[in-house]
Amino acid sequence: MNGNFTIISSFEKSGNKAIYYISRLFPVFDGRVGLFMAVHSLKCRAKDNSGVSAIVLNKNKYYVCFMSKSLQMKRKFLLGAAALLIVLNVSAQDTVTLEHTYYTSHFVNSKHIPWFVEYTLHKKDVDCKAPLKRTDNFKPDPLNKKFTDLEDDYKGTGYDRGHCMPAADNQCHGKKAMDECFYFSNMFPQTHRLNAGAWKTLEENERDMAVANDSIFVCIGSYGTLEKIGKEKVVVPKYCWKVIYNYKTEDWSAYIFPNTEDVTGKPEDFATTVEDIESKANIEFFIESE
Repeated sequence: MNGNFTIISSFEKSGNKAIYYISRLFPVFDGRVGLFMAVHSLKCRAKDNSGVSAIVLNKNKYYVCFMSKSLQMKRKFLLGAAALLIVLNVSAQDTVTLEHTYYTSHFVNSKHIPWFVEYTLHKKDVDCKAPLKRTDNFKPDPLNKKFTDLEDDYKGTGYDRGHCMPAADNQCHGKKAMDECFYFSNMFPQTHRLNAGAWKTLEENERDMAVANDSIFVCIGSYGTLEKIGKEKVVVPKYCWKVIYNYKTEDWSAYIFPNTEDVTGKPEDFATTVEDIESKANIEFFIESE
């Protein structure tokens, strides 16, 4: 698994053919992409040779269909394990995908914060002999500098620059990875009480989980608007959420935290269901096994 779970949105088998409807985040994306939309709006016919075709439908709905004449395609994409499927609601020109070495940010330009950030955390990422110290070198994302040059917007607001993928998850990767995790495309405004409290504890728990189970998938996001800060009017989210999938146990866990100054408690006090996050954050998670 490579941690990019925006790959497969549905699987359809016809005889010895394997048809994959692939949904990818591109700037042209608009509208809901998923199983029903793919089945009813797009028909891919398997060809004699494997091929790739891109089709743009009404209202810029963007689909890519990978085709193969054998079920080897299934094994190729599922990698002999499970495919985690995320069905996404994306605004066309406003949400951009920024892929970095160890995380991917799906960033909303108009809000100046990520819609969500996703990555896979491995044991080797956090269990090494010479871990790096955090640099606190906050900076614009060079892939989207215009909308992530936000240092001045956070100053004097009382909000922390809250990481989605934390610095400690990059302590074994080298300087480049540590630098990348301090891009503003990897954070949103959080109260210090949340950032240094239950949120930080959950991050520590995730590293323990990765060490104990070899690897986990982590997806972090937010929803709602408390206020807007700075000249660029950076959105301060009402709620910050996290979904974790344990590859070894095949278990999901989900959490929603209020982004308030009086938030207290342990991560388990904020546990919820994946379905709850799906409905509130406008995102869907699926799993499909061989």
